[in-house]
Amino acid sequence: ILKVPHHGRKNANSEKFFTVLSPKTAIITCEKKDMPDAAVLSFLKSLGTKIYGTVDGTVTLTTDGTRYTVSQ
Repeated sequence: ILKVPHHGRKNANSEKFFTVLSPKTAIITCEKKDMPDAAVLSFLKSLGTKIYGTVDGTVTLTTDGTRYTVSQ
């Protein structure tokens, strides 16, 4: 699980960072007036990452320490 840094803004190391982590789930905190970069969303999707964003409402992560669920 990755809480995407900088509200999903692309920087010079974004792709390298995401490739190394290869997250199954990513959560992006953002607002409609400050959406994540399309390149970041596209790259995460290309890695097979399921993306959740607070722009769509509250993101709730629940875990028992071994497994997790994300709901929105």
